[in-house]
Amino acid sequence: MTVPTEKPVPSNAWLPRKDWLWLVAVMLTGTLAISSQSFWMDEASTATIATQPTLASWWHVLSTGLGSDTQMPLYMIYIWGWVKIFGAAEWVLRASNLPWLLVGFLALPRRQPGFVLALALSPFLWYYLNEARPYVMQISASLLLGGALARLFEMPAVSAVPVRRGEGLWTMLFCCGLVTLSGSSMLGMLWAGAMVLVFPLLLGWSRALHLVRRAWLGCLLTAVSLGGLADYYLWTIHHGNGGTQGATGVANVVFIVYELCGFAGLGPGRGDMHGSGVAAFHAAYLLPLALYALLLLAVVWFGTGPVLRPAPARVWLGLLLPVALMAGCILFLAVIRQNTLLGRHFAPVVIVLLLLLGAGLERLRQAGGWQRTLALVFLGLSLVSAASLRWCERHHKDDYRQAAALAIAAQAQGQRLWWCADGTAGVYYGVPLSPARSPVAVPGKAWLIADPPAAWLASNTIPDLVVLSKPELNDKRGDLRNYLQAHHFVCQQSFSVFKIWAHP
Repeated sequence: MTVPTEKPVPSNAWLPRKDWLWLVAVMLTGTLAISSQSFWMDEASTATIATQPTLASWWHVLSTGLGSDTQMPLYMIYIWGWVKIFGAAEWVLRASNLPWLLVGFLALPRRQPGFVLALALSPFLWYYLNEARPYVMQISASLLLGGALARLFEMPAVSAVPVRRGEGLWTMLFCCGLVTLSGSSMLGMLWAGAMVLVFPLLLGWSRALHLVRRAWLGCLLTAVSLGGLADYYLWTIHHGNGGTQGATGVANVVFIVYELCGFAGLGPGRGDMHGSGVAAFHAAYLLPLALYALLLLAVVWFGTGPVLRPAPARVWLGLLLPVALMAGCILFLAVIRQNTLLGRHFAPVVIVLLLLLGAGLERLRQAGGWQRTLALVFLGLSLVSAASLRWCERHHKDDYRQAAALAIAAQAQGQRLWWCADGTAGVYYGVPLSPARSPVAVPGKAWLIADPPAAWLASNTIPDLVVLSKPELNDKRGDLRNYLQAHHFVCQQSFSVFKIWAHP
């Protein structure tokens, strides 16, 4: 993935025979990353929309929600079609990411071992392969965009007819990447805007205009599609749709870097970080995190030269400046709109890190000796981080399936139940819930409460059981926890960000 000093004519072979082994390895690691753990609340929302029987009901559920799901139109129609073919079990729904991983791999212009290993062992990629959300789709679209740009950059500006046909093909694939990334989510469209700026800055304005003229029909259709998506996203904003409400500050920026760079598996689980913040980083985590940080910096340092040095300044500035500009705009919008930003919202940017890591690993591999050992140790720690995200209990997803099973069993025994957790996930797993924001418990149903006022709690009969998840989200003022303490509730069970409180 290094930038060449000369522009060789690319091979006509789409997938050389030697790359089939890499393809199998990447798809196998992608399959290993996927689990059958319970859906957490965002995935349950995806599953609720995807399991609608008709397009009319799909659109009704999608368009009436107030979260960010409405702002993921292409991903939501894709996952709806996937469910109709393969079903909606947890593993199956997450396996919808594998075709996108395949597309991303095929888009790579030169499948050097260093870059392929950086991709296959990326903890960030492993985590989101195991999630039924659009982030692997976004990574794949970014790889497609990057691969198309790399191939166009390598082609001579004036050449023979076969290469000109290649120009048209890769220009069209670049357009497909733009539409895919833009349709994956509203944030994806902002990142696609950065790639539109990269196109002329990397290739030069005259070459970019030449390519647009040669593929004018595809470019026109792309512009129409992007205009339609922009109009749709404006409609969703007008109807109150948006991301998670909350503050975005320095801590969010640190966590974004922490997650993108692959530290997450070596540190505490997300539930612990939600509840305890910095205090969740016990001494046992510090050594592996520090070692990984040093190795990461070393590999990136070795990769920076091969990527930046051979290319003129306009090339790497044309790549980095639009991405940095868009990242700044997204952070600014999140601050003024009071939306919470996390690493997943920067998923398309991970290819920049993978490019540097891949170049660094390739340089270290070729150098041999202690440098190759350094690369192997870094890859080993990356694998440990990725495997930890997949198998360690502290990184398991919010277990709504188990919480729902306990709630259903309690209700079958005639117990009164309060459900202070996500309502969509509860309904998906079969818990009969009262209407959202209802001030009173409904007989025969679990009372759905989220951040309930103290007056609501005092006016209802004391329950037998309370299901509480992520109090920092569902009991922000602490009124429910004060109620539980005042009425001497005891914690009956605790698992995966859930606590089950029982009245003695």
